[in-house]
Amino acid sequence: QLKHHRTIDIHFGCRCTKDKVEVALLGLGKDELLKMVGERPETEATCEFCKKIYVLTSDELSGLITRLEKA
Repeated sequence: QLKHHRTIDIHFGCRCTKDKVEVALLGLGKDELLKMVGERPETEATCEFCKKIYVLTSDELSGLITRLEKA
């Protein structure tokens, strides 16, 4: 009896997004986000899986703080 084998192509694909990075930053809390806003005009966050770098401006971080305050 012959066995048939198939070949399947697989690839790695990270599912990180800027939205997911923002959710992670929200977890730092208001005080830490305020500190980050005051320290530099942009903040970099790197995905630990695919190493993609996301850059958020201080205005974007301020928007995250506003989201925390409304929650």
